[in-house]
Amino acid sequence: QPYTHLKIPSDESRSKVGGMADLPLGLSVLESEKEIGQFIKKIKSGQPIYLYWQEDYFYFMLPSEEMFAVPVNLIKSLKPLLEDKEIPKRGYDLKPIAKILLNHDLHLANIDFDGAIAAYLIRPEMRDYTIDKVYFTEFGQSLSDQPTTVLLALPKLYEVFWDKLKSKNLTEVFEKIDLPLVPVLAEMERNGIKIDLAGLRDLSQKVEKEVTKLEKEIYRLAGEEFNINSPQQLGVILFDKLLLKTKVRKTMGGARSTAVSELEKLRDEHPIVELIMQYRELQKLKTTYIDPFPALVAQDGRLHTSYNQMGTVTGRLSSQDPNLQNIPVRTELGQEFRRAFVAEEGYELVSLDYSQLELRIAAFLSGDQKMLEAFRRGEDIHTRTAAEIFEVSPDKVTPHMRREAKALNFGVLYGMGVLGFARSAGVDRTKAKEFITKYFEEFSGVADYIEKIKKQVREKGFVQTYFGRRRELPEIN
Repeated sequence: QPYTHLKIPSDESRSKVGGMADLPLGLSVLESEKEIGQFIKKIKSGQPIYLYWQEDYFYFMLPSEEMFAVPVNLIKSLKPLLEDKEIPKRGYDLKPIAKILLNHDLHLANIDFDGAIAAYLIRPEMRDYTIDKVYFTEFGQSLSDQPTTVLLALPKLYEVFWDKLKSKNLTEVFEKIDLPLVPVLAEMERNGIKIDLAGLRDLSQKVEKEVTKLEKEIYRLAGEEFNINSPQQLGVILFDKLLLKTKVRKTMGGARSTAVSELEKLRDEHPIVELIMQYRELQKLKTTYIDPFPALVAQDGRLHTSYNQMGTVTGRLSSQDPNLQNIPVRTELGQEFRRAFVAEEGYELVSLDYSQLELRIAAFLSGDQKMLEAFRRGEDIHTRTAAEIFEVSPDKVTPHMRREAKALNFGVLYGMGVLGFARSAGVDRTKAKEFITKYFEEFSGVADYIEKIKKQVREKGFVQTYFGRRRELPEIN
């Protein structure tokens, strides 16, 4: 949380007149519902208030720089203020605050400014968005650990960030996409998802048996027992004992790499490789997910992850503690693990998905006529691509052709080169190069769009989404 550095005065340090002894007189502690009611009356409709929270207090500042502290046990008295849709609320990293308020059945309305979100939109490449770090980056000054100092910093950040958001054409992304998402994510985090703990225990035993079975088979094929999790020992078995010859890259220390991408190259050389990959997948499933999950489940029987709005340079959400966006699905046991996420009694889980969303967006952005026409006619785009590349009619496209076309469709959009495509489609490099060349001839609109974007980035130093979210890419040159 962003304010762990703030010191909250203890009860003993408060003066008898409702201020705090070690803080400026401009800050008053509101210790009764009556005092809170009088405070709310001071606030005019449309007048913004700055707020933040730490430990047992919520702090508020009016534009006049009058400051107030309210103990958490009286927070419900602030309902008329916090849920007032006419009073803009401004602060820094407001999601934790929104979450605490939800625990008191209060919904923070009209979030008008969140300094952390603004800092992220302006500088998505930063890794640390704590207020002290961001303030120092902007003003070259450190913030003291006094709550009043932090409150006084908020209007300064508001002024400077609002100018920057306007100059970078980011106000729409800020107001229409990122800010409205804050209370939504707070509610998602608070609600969490129900976990079938008994099912997880059964699965853990099942995976344990499967891992033991794989270990025995790997040892049999290797002719000896060794530590499968040790890259060094595995390298000795694969390259010195079994003499697998496919070229693999070396690690920084000069050892032969046994990373997944390198094992892929060895897959056809010996049956042990496939088993090692299965073993690793199961070990990851067990140690990263199945075994730790029960300890992460809260008393309400639900798992509460954190969704980070500021975790990626591209604007994509990330999930942490635990990461729920990277749960294995390729293996049967991975799919079984996903069944541990269950609906609450009387509810159902619903899965919603777009059909080929990225390709539809690519067709729209690039204006490629062939792709647009295929979508308008309701055709399967991968079959259409295969028909164009292999020069056959759509009804002659085989499942194998469609798979290769699918790899091309997504690969080309995300900058996959000849080697990457050769691997993913299972063809040699010459064929892969032919395919990519042919693809760009057939879908020239997509090819032109990609080149146009590269040119724009070289000239401007940044790339933008359709809605205006920016990513600086000075390293392109």
